[in-house]
Amino acid sequence: MRVAKTIDELYDEVKDYDIVISGDASLVTALNNRIDRPMIGRLASTPKMIAKDHEDVILEKLMQLGICSKDGMFGIKEDVKLLETISEVTGYDVRFVHGEIENIRKIRKHTLNVEKFLYGKPSKKIYEAFKEQPTYEMVMSSFEYDEHEIFKGKRTAIIGLDMFDDLDKHFIPSVYDEIDLFKKGEHHIEQIYAVGNDRQVAEHAVDLITNEIAEDVAIVMNINEPIADAVRSALYRKGIAFKNTLSAKDIVNVRDYMEFIRKALSYETLTVGDVRELFASLGATAKSRDDEYLLNKYTKFSDEKFIQLSDLMLNIRDHTFSELCDIIVDSKHKGTVNMVLSGIDIQSQKINEKTESFASYLINSIEGIKHNAEIPDNEKKGVLLADCLNSVYIDRPFIIYLSINNGWSSDISGKDYTDREKEEENESQRFQILLQQGSVRRYIVNTMKEGKDARPCVSFDRLNIDENGSFKRIERFSDIVGTYLKKGAWLSSCDPVADTLHKFTGTVKELGPLSKTSMNRYIECPRAYMLGEFVSSPDSERSVFGVMMHQFAEFYACYPEIVKKNMRRCIERMENDYAGISCPEKDELDRTKISAAVMNMTRFIDSLNINTQLNVDISGKKKRKNIFFEMFSLERTSDIVETDRYSSSAPLHGEFDLLIGNKIIDHKTGAPKDGSKIVGEMDIDEINDHYEVQPLVYLSILDDIVMNGEKEFIQFYATDNEKDAFDTSSDIMRNTRTVTLLNMRKADMLRSGLILDLVTRTKSREFIKEFGPQFTEALLNASVDNAHKWIENDELFEKILVMQNKRTDTVKKAIKSAIELAGKYVTGRFIREIGSNDILMPKETIEGFKEYARTIHSKANEQQLTGFPYEPRKSCNKCNYSHMCTGGVTNDGTE
Repeated sequence: MRVAKTIDELYDEVKDYDIVISGDASLVTALNNRIDRPMIGRLASTPKMIAKDHEDVILEKLMQLGICSKDGMFGIKEDVKLLETISEVTGYDVRFVHGEIENIRKIRKHTLNVEKFLYGKPSKKIYEAFKEQPTYEMVMSSFEYDEHEIFKGKRTAIIGLDMFDDLDKHFIPSVYDEIDLFKKGEHHIEQIYAVGNDRQVAEHAVDLITNEIAEDVAIVMNINEPIADAVRSALYRKGIAFKNTLSAKDIVNVRDYMEFIRKALSYETLTVGDVRELFASLGATAKSRDDEYLLNKYTKFSDEKFIQLSDLMLNIRDHTFSELCDIIVDSKHKGTVNMVLSGIDIQSQKINEKTESFASYLINSIEGIKHNAEIPDNEKKGVLLADCLNSVYIDRPFIIYLSINNGWSSDISGKDYTDREKEEENESQRFQILLQQGSVRRYIVNTMKEGKDARPCVSFDRLNIDENGSFKRIERFSDIVGTYLKKGAWLSSCDPVADTLHKFTGTVKELGPLSKTSMNRYIECPRAYMLGEFVSSPDSERSVFGVMMHQFAEFYACYPEIVKKNMRRCIERMENDYAGISCPEKDELDRTKISAAVMNMTRFIDSLNINTQLNVDISGKKKRKNIFFEMFSLERTSDIVETDRYSSSAPLHGEFDLLIGNKIIDHKTGAPKDGSKIVGEMDIDEINDHYEVQPLVYLSILDDIVMNGEKEFIQFYATDNEKDAFDTSSDIMRNTRTVTLLNMRKADMLRSGLILDLVTRTKSREFIKEFGPQFTEALLNASVDNAHKWIENDELFEKILVMQNKRTDTVKKAIKSAIELAGKYVTGRFIREIGSNDILMPKETIEGFKEYARTIHSKANEQQLTGFPYEPRKSCNKCNYSHMCTGGVTNDGTE
């Protein structure tokens, strides 16, 4: 790499000249800042600055010659006015015109013969209109340096002549001194740090900076890549000031104003969550739990301002841009927004999809729209964030270069109007100069990109020339000649979350009992458990429907007569609330779904005959909101519905929908599950996409409440068998799934005849009942502990076979299958007969689960101090917290 001259060295060479011209605006600014002698005006200028100084004289001459339109009397036309004029002249949409003009400007930098490289009549038509407008391109193309008296007799120096484009060359005098950008010698990058992903690269860069040195620091990167957002976030977190630009699109009030319009034009599909933060910035509030409700059907308004803004969105097309500004923008910022609207000449137009699209495009695409907003003081100075594609000279002593990948190279492919060889040489020069800015430098790159070793910018290839004079591709940063690649972090930790947890050395409050939800999360991944404790989930159609049905079930259990007299009213209330989160096209379907679920629920609760166990008078006021209790101004509930219960022998608690003696009733409103799925989700030894240990948690608690006899956990699916919901003769118990905790151990299951009953329910094995006691005794003698080997025990088989007279193959097969099934039932934690939705559990199962819960609870308490590990048991793509987890790599290989 050639050695580039520093800014100070360049200044020493040019300081005695009268005029210095450079194509790099940053270098010009830096040179003028170093002026150490009395002088009027500036020492250094860019060609565009000189053109600006003489635009009036040049445009007047061009108007007299008929080359420039009369608009030239007002000076160079601003981009917004330029687009509107050409759009009006040609009849083409402003957005299309803008794209074509950008292309025309790129071509004009390289050649005067622009039309040769335009394809299609629209492009050429726009160019013809563009040529007549008072633009910088027109002024610079018409500039002749030696014609201007002001330059005569002045010593002129030009810096980096090779990098001048075709327009810049109009500012070259006949007599000048050229200043080279490089000096003798070779420059080597001594060290590159490879530290991880974009977030880690940004953290390491910002770790080098303090507010005391912020004015001396520049960070060079591609500001259009994610690394830029990571850097800004890191600077904000550390409270370090950095310089920021402020175009119209960056003004908060302008952004909020345009966002209000965009969302209002989609009013019918908006949810509360879509507008909650926007409305909050305008002084209105709503609760996050209502985020999934459709705005046009949201009935829970408690804030008058929220209602007003919602109505304004509904009627947005009745207002002009200026009228809307007067309504929603506060008086302090109204002038700024109106100035922007005036700048794009749209303030008096009615708001609709077409005008919104036009306004949004101009605001987001045009940098020169005038406004009077001020950059905050903390963003007027500080760290300079420099774009690697638009920077050459940077006047800061400490430069940090980030992620020097292919995003650092300008794309010159497909540009027929350029001299490719010359452009590559210019790009190489620019790249070499940029990498040598400042007196102290740090180069920090990613270790990996898209699953592979990070590749250096292709501009390095042009510096790596083999003995034949050909470029040699550099695949890895460690391949760069003269560099040393240092992998790893210099921070104490790359993970702020883990760092905080590991640094924490105090005491913490012991965790409360585990719920079925927290148990499920911890089993799936301890990190998911941690995040679930801090982050709440927004309402969805499924969760809202479930809450409504649970509230209805509680109300019906306590006040069945009131519900029966007001059934239509209750259903209408549910339809109204649910409509806010569904969509109009599903109204009829939703109505049927709710009515069927209500019918199933009432029939099931009636079948329980719980009236004798209800005592609605002793419970006191309700702890949780219930819309039906509020509708009828009722406060008291029963002590057997919606009640919190705790285990006395394990750190577990649960909220029982209904507790009737030795039965827990749990209302389910989701898709019905069969017995096989229920067993599979309770099996914590298997790798599953989803775990559901609710039956185990609730039966563990019930085991401590009810000391003797069997205990039942009954799941009632309100949406099962919907087509039979209104047939009162149908069997409502088909909607139930029962998990029963037996009051016996595995050996007792054999002695009681339960196992015998289960294995002889098929016709082929019925004959075993004839010698059932002997069959059971033989299994007991073979030892319950060896039940998994019963099928391999030939002696056991012979003992059972001789208990009857037949020795046919059919009999042998039936006995073999009976022994195998008996062993499976005895060794398993769950007993489910094939085809059945009912499940049995011996006492060993619940005892083992209680011990497992105690182990998890103990681990979770320890991990409050050490950090919750990232140990997913399913694909992270299916985790609700994958978007915020900093654990590692998901099962599909993404970070």
